[in-house]
Amino acid sequence: MIFGDGDTKEDLIKYVSELGLKSKVFFFDFVQNVSSYFSLFDILLFTSDWEGMPLTVWEAMANKLPIVAPDVGGFKEILEENNCGLVFKPDDLGDAEIKLWKLIEDESLRKKLGENGFRVIKEKYNSNNFIRQIENIYLNLSVK
Repeated sequence: MIFGDGDTKEDLIKYVSELGLKSKVFFFDFVQNVSSYFSLFDILLFTSDWEGMPLTVWEAMANKLPIVAPDVGGFKEILEENNCGLVFKPDDLGDAEIKLWKLIEDESLRKKLGENGFRVIKEKYNSNNFIRQIENIYLNLSVK
């Protein structure tokens, strides 16, 4: 399943067709609630060229999905610091493939990273902590 409507979608559709995989790969445009599909996944792969911090990361972690993502935006800080996913070099799909195969072949690692993500959502990245962080930002603003 490929979600998104970016610039490379048509190239991906063509590539999938060339590989004879049209009956096995499904394309979706932008999906409002992608987390409703998470029960079908073992791993979540991001291929973004740039990101802030998409809500999908938090949703994946809350659903015990290990994540493979490029070193853009805040992925590296979240995934590596909390040991809940693997980060690959941007623009290096070979590196992404290596990371994916590592998780595909190692079920215990896949489960460990998923469990770590779930735990850290409950303990560190919960709504109360986010609210507290935002409150602290506002409370520490100095008026000039």
